[in-house]
Amino acid sequence: MPDPTTHRRVPRRALLPLLFASLPPAALGCAARGQYMAVEPGGADLRTFPGALREAVAVADVRGGERGNPLGHSTVSNEELEAAVRQSLRSQGLLAPDGAKAPFRLRVFLAELNQPASGLGMTVVSVIRYRIVRVSDRAVPFEEVVVASYTAKAEDSGAGVERLQLANEGSVRRNIADFLDRLAGFDPAGGKP
Repeated sequence: MPDPTTHRRVPRRALLPLLFASLPPAALGCAARGQYMAVEPGGADLRTFPGALREAVAVADVRGGERGNPLGHSTVSNEELEAAVRQSLRSQGLLAPDGAKAPFRLRVFLAELNQPASGLGMTVVSVIRYRIVRVSDRAVPFEEVVVASYTAKAEDSGAGVERLQLANEGSVRRNIADFLDRLAGFDPAGGKP
């Protein structure tokens, strides 16, 4: 048994690296979460888009997200949202291979991410504005505000922080899916039908 009088106390700041090393990458914000928020085609996600949109959309600007504190609440950053939107457009055949030559520019603004403080079932509501600008005349033929929610249940994860992250990702994924549904009815020549 160690002698308590000779036992050296470890300073708290020396323990911080151990604490961060023990956290999962998602808690540190290091994981590429955008891929989990992307909408992949398949099943109900199969959509038909106007031919003029095929490989014609560039993601020009994504704003409104925020970086989270590794020990604080879960958030969605601009980079994660942009990655999710790009991957979703790519999977639907809409992302332009060369953004500089794309006839349409998409601007995305995360207006709200309403999160619960705690709970067994955590429902997150995302409000995202999508604006498409036609490069040729700078007209805005498509502008929609999409509201979507997702509830992560206690059985999805025992950890509250992880459940909140799952709810964030699910809400943004549903929001992007709703945007794609609306975009499928879009008339690039003049706007919505």
